[in-house]
Amino acid sequence: MPTDFLTPEQAQRYGTYAAEPSEEQLEKYFQLDDFDLDFIETCRLGAGRLGFALQLTTLRFLGTFPRDVRKVPRTVRKFVAKQLSMDSRELSTSRINIRFARLQAA
Repeated sequence: MPTDFLTPEQAQRYGTYAAEPSEEQLEKYFQLDDFDLDFIETCRLGAGRLGFALQLTTLRFLGTFPRDVRKVPRTVRKFVAKQLSMDSRELSTSRINIRFARLQAA
């Protein structure tokens, strides 16, 4: 997405969390329903599922993909990982960040 119209400070913050989401926000934007879980299961394997789910839920919350999934707040990582029956430390980011870099370059 073009960011030329943003100030340098706004462009730097684009795709990042300004603060930890509240409990209400976690329930509203980060809760995975059956469709989400099926979609995540068919699209990704292993630790990549958590990264994919974080991208999906961050898109809902921020309206854009996260700039770096490793910088998604810990409360969000734990909340999403628990729904996937995973440990939030299992985040596999190498392929995710490569794909994001390609999207930004396009």
